[in-house]
Amino acid sequence: MSLREHQNFLARLYTDPDLRRSFFEDPAGVARETGLDETEAATLAAISTAELDGFANSLVWKRLREAEKLLPHLVQVMGEEFRGVFFDFASTFNPQGTKKHLDDAVELCRSIEKAKELDVQFRAAARFDRKRLGFVNSDRFAAVCLSLRNVPGIPLVAIWIRKAGRVHYFSV
Repeated sequence: MSLREHQNFLARLYTDPDLRRSFFEDPAGVARETGLDETEAATLAAISTAELDGFANSLVWKRLREAEKLLPHLVQVMGEEFRGVFFDFASTFNPQGTKKHLDDAVELCRSIEKAKELDVQFRAAARFDRKRLGFVNSDRFAAVCLSLRNVPGIPLVAIWIRKAGRVHYFSV
Protein backbone atom coordinates (compact mmCIF):
# COMPACT_ATOMS: atom_id res chain seq x y z
CA MET A 1 0.00 0.00 0.00
CA SER A 2 1.42 3.40 -0.97
CA LEU A 3 1.80 6.20 1.55
CA ARG A 4 -1.17 8.06 0.03
CA GLU A 5 -3.39 4.96 0.18
CA HIS A 6 -2.29 4.35 3.76
CA GLN A 7 -3.12 7.95 4.73
CA ASN A 8 -6.51 7.70 2.99
CA PHE A 9 -7.25 4.48 4.87
CA LEU A 10 -6.33 6.12 8.19
CA ALA A 11 -8.51 9.13 7.37
CA ARG A 12 -11.43 6.80 6.65
CA LEU A 13 -10.73 4.82 9.81
CA TYR A 14 -10.82 8.01 11.89
CA THR A 15 -13.93 9.44 10.24
CA ASP A 16 -16.07 6.41 9.42
CA PRO A 17 -17.54 4.77 12.54
CA ASP A 18 -18.79 1.74 10.56
CA LEU A 19 -15.32 1.06 9.11
CA ARG A 20 -13.79 1.47 12.59
CA ARG A 21 -16.27 -1.02 14.05
CA SER A 22 -15.65 -3.50 11.21
CA PHE A 23 -11.89 -3.08 11.51
CA PHE A 24 -11.80 -3.87 15.23
CA GLU A 25 -14.13 -6.85 14.75
CA ASP A 26 -12.04 -8.29 11.88
CA PRO A 27 -8.76 -6.44 11.20
CA ALA A 28 -7.44 -9.06 8.77
CA GLY A 29 -10.68 -9.08 6.77
CA VAL A 30 -10.80 -5.30 6.46
CA ALA A 31 -7.09 -5.29 5.59
CA ARG A 32 -7.72 -7.67 2.68
CA GLU A 33 -10.66 -5.58 1.43
CA THR A 34 -8.76 -2.28 1.58
CA GLY A 35 -5.28 -3.35 0.48
CA LEU A 36 -3.70 -2.87 3.91
CA ASP A 37 -1.06 -5.51 4.62
CA GLU A 38 -1.48 -7.75 7.64
CA THR A 39 1.46 -6.22 9.54
CA GLU A 40 -0.05 -2.73 9.20
CA ALA A 41 -3.45 -4.08 10.21
CA ALA A 42 -1.98 -5.80 13.30
CA THR A 43 -0.19 -2.59 14.31
CA LEU A 44 -3.38 -0.54 14.00
CA ALA A 45 -5.46 -3.21 15.74
CA ALA A 46 -3.10 -2.97 18.74
CA ILE A 47 -4.32 0.60 19.35
CA SER A 48 -7.13 0.57 21.86
CA THR A 49 -10.61 1.17 20.49
CA ALA A 50 -11.17 3.88 23.09
CA GLU A 51 -8.03 5.77 22.01
CA LEU A 52 -8.95 5.58 18.33
CA ASP A 53 -12.56 6.55 19.03
CA GLY A 54 -11.36 9.47 21.18
CA PHE A 55 -9.06 10.72 18.44
CA ALA A 56 -11.78 10.27 15.80
CA ASN A 57 -14.22 12.18 18.00
CA SER A 58 -11.74 15.05 18.39
CA LEU A 59 -11.44 15.26 14.58
CA VAL A 60 -15.21 15.53 14.21
CA TRP A 61 -15.31 18.30 16.84
CA LYS A 62 -12.55 20.13 14.96
CA ARG A 63 -14.58 19.84 11.76
CA LEU A 64 -17.62 21.20 13.63
CA ARG A 65 -15.71 24.24 14.91
CA GLU A 66 -14.42 25.01 11.41
CA ALA A 67 -17.91 24.61 9.91
CA GLU A 68 -19.32 26.97 12.54
CA LYS A 69 -16.76 29.61 11.51
CA LEU A 70 -17.50 29.21 7.80
CA LEU A 71 -21.31 29.10 8.16
CA PRO A 72 -22.25 31.90 10.57
CA HIS A 73 -25.72 32.54 9.12
CA LEU A 74 -26.65 28.87 9.16
CA VAL A 75 -25.42 28.50 12.76
CA GLN A 76 -27.42 31.58 13.79
CA VAL A 77 -30.63 30.34 12.17
CA MET A 78 -30.32 26.70 13.31
CA GLY A 79 -29.09 27.38 16.83
CA GLU A 80 -28.53 24.21 18.85
CA GLU A 81 -29.89 22.02 16.05
CA PHE A 82 -26.79 22.80 13.96
CA ARG A 83 -24.57 20.46 15.97
CA GLY A 84 -26.90 17.48 15.70
CA VAL A 85 -27.30 17.94 11.97
CA PHE A 86 -23.54 18.36 11.59
CA PHE A 87 -22.74 15.17 13.53
CA ASP A 88 -25.20 13.18 11.39
CA PHE A 89 -23.63 14.66 8.26
CA ALA A 90 -20.04 14.10 9.44
CA SER A 91 -20.56 10.37 9.75
CA THR A 92 -21.51 10.13 6.06
CA PHE A 93 -19.12 12.61 4.40
CA ASN A 94 -15.33 12.54 4.41
CA PRO A 95 -13.83 15.62 2.71
CA GLN A 96 -10.84 15.09 0.40
CA GLY A 97 -8.30 17.47 -1.09
CA THR A 98 -6.59 20.59 0.16
CA LYS A 99 -9.66 22.64 1.15
CA LYS A 100 -11.27 20.07 3.44
CA HIS A 101 -13.03 22.53 5.76
CA LEU A 102 -14.46 24.51 2.86
CA ASP A 103 -15.60 21.29 1.14
CA ASP A 104 -17.12 20.12 4.42
CA ALA A 105 -19.08 23.36 4.85
CA VAL A 106 -20.30 23.51 1.25
CA GLU A 107 -21.35 19.85 1.23
CA LEU A 108 -23.14 20.27 4.58
CA CYS A 109 -25.10 23.16 3.08
CA ARG A 110 -26.01 21.05 0.05
CA SER A 111 -27.23 18.22 2.26
CA ILE A 112 -29.34 20.62 4.35
CA GLU A 113 -30.81 22.21 1.21
CA LYS A 114 -31.92 18.75 0.00
CA ALA A 115 -33.32 17.65 3.38
CA LYS A 116 -37.06 18.25 2.98
CA GLU A 117 -37.64 17.20 6.60
CA LEU A 118 -35.66 20.22 7.84
CA ASP A 119 -37.22 23.64 8.39
CA VAL A 120 -37.39 25.80 5.24
CA GLN A 121 -35.53 28.56 7.11
CA PHE A 122 -32.61 26.18 7.70
CA ARG A 123 -32.55 25.32 4.00
CA ALA A 124 -32.65 29.01 3.03
CA ALA A 125 -29.76 29.84 5.39
CA ALA A 126 -27.77 26.89 4.03
CA ARG A 127 -28.31 28.13 0.48
CA PHE A 128 -27.21 31.66 1.43
CA ASP A 129 -24.00 30.51 3.15
CA ARG A 130 -23.21 28.07 0.32
CA LYS A 131 -23.60 30.83 -2.29
CA ARG A 132 -21.45 33.18 -0.21
CA LEU A 133 -18.68 30.62 0.24
CA GLY A 134 -18.86 29.67 -3.41
CA PHE A 135 -18.36 33.26 -4.50
CA VAL A 136 -15.65 34.19 -2.02
CA ASN A 137 -13.63 31.11 -3.00
CA SER A 138 -13.95 31.60 -6.75
CA ASP A 139 -12.68 33.94 -9.43
CA ARG A 140 -16.16 35.09 -10.43
CA PHE A 141 -16.87 38.79 -10.86
CA ALA A 142 -20.35 38.74 -9.30
CA ALA A 143 -22.92 36.51 -7.63
CA VAL A 144 -26.53 36.96 -6.55
CA CYS A 145 -28.54 34.99 -4.03
CA LEU A 146 -32.32 35.37 -3.86
CA SER A 147 -34.06 34.15 -0.74
CA LEU A 148 -37.56 32.83 -1.22
CA ARG A 149 -38.25 33.02 2.50
CA ASN A 150 -38.14 35.78 5.07
CA VAL A 151 -35.42 34.42 7.35
CA PRO A 152 -34.06 36.54 10.20
CA GLY A 153 -30.45 37.51 9.41
CA ILE A 154 -30.71 36.47 5.74
CA PRO A 155 -31.40 39.21 3.18
CA LEU A 156 -34.04 38.69 0.49
CA VAL A 157 -31.46 39.67 -2.13
CA ALA A 158 -27.70 39.41 -1.63
CA ILE A 159 -25.17 40.60 -4.19
CA TRP A 160 -21.44 40.00 -4.06
CA ILE A 161 -19.14 41.85 -6.46
CA ARG A 162 -15.40 41.47 -6.85
CA LYS A 163 -13.62 44.69 -7.75
CA ALA A 164 -9.85 45.21 -7.68
CA GLY A 165 -9.40 41.93 -5.83
CA ARG A 166 -11.78 42.86 -3.02
CA VAL A 167 -15.24 41.48 -2.35
CA HIS A 168 -18.06 43.96 -1.89
CA TYR A 169 -21.42 42.92 -0.48
CA PHE A 170 -24.84 44.51 -0.92
CA SER A 171 -28.18 43.34 0.42
CA VAL A 172 -31.85 44.24 0.23
